[in-house]
Amino acid sequence: MSKDGGSASVQRGRGVRRVPDVGVRLLGTGHHVPKGVVHNTDLERFMDTSDEWISQRTGIRTRHACNPEKGENTTWLCTEALKSALADAGVSGESLDLVIVATVTGEMTCPSTACRVASNVGAKHAGAFDVVAACSGFVYSLNVAHDMIRAGTARRVGVIGCDVMTRLMDYGNRAISVLFGDSAGAAILEACDDPSKGLLANRLYADGSRWHD
Repeated sequence: MSKDGGSASVQRGRGVRRVPDVGVRLLGTGHHVPKGVVHNTDLERFMDTSDEWISQRTGIRTRHACNPEKGENTTWLCTEALKSALADAGVSGESLDLVIVATVTGEMTCPSTACRVASNVGAKHAGAFDVVAACSGFVYSLNVAHDMIRAGTARRVGVIGCDVMTRLMDYGNRAISVLFGDSAGAAILEACDDPSKGLLANRLYADGSRWHD
């Protein structure tokens, strides 16, 4: 996806319209991580592991972690990441038509994390919803945003991927818990007049047969 391109004539609030000559460009990106850092040596204190064991097998030496006592959670991370992306794009939150958050660690089911993030950045006219697809969540969300812009239902979309995995970790399982931390990344997608701009290719698959209790 390219950052260059013009502004397409896709209007808000007009319902579903097919706009085959509309492209999609990447207008800006951003991210945010909490200040708290967990080193491999920190994990050694309460887990049967070592810095050498972790770094040799994963390449990971540190990971960031939220502090719930300071109000650091998924909504906060998403808000800060989207603010960063908006600043990079040079646009306001109010200009967004849609906010999509990919997460499995929202504080509640309803209202959605995206709904609260949209409010936090001043996206007064935006639709908002969450996508729950774990590691593939941002890929799904990017595809949804891209296709909605192509369809003419949105002109500018904020997409955020975020998980606070430290909430879910079983620190008795060193094979899993050493891998994850907390962070958020965001992107601003926008319609443009060049239909050649957009995702180069995508193919989504899911195998529900692997599910088990």
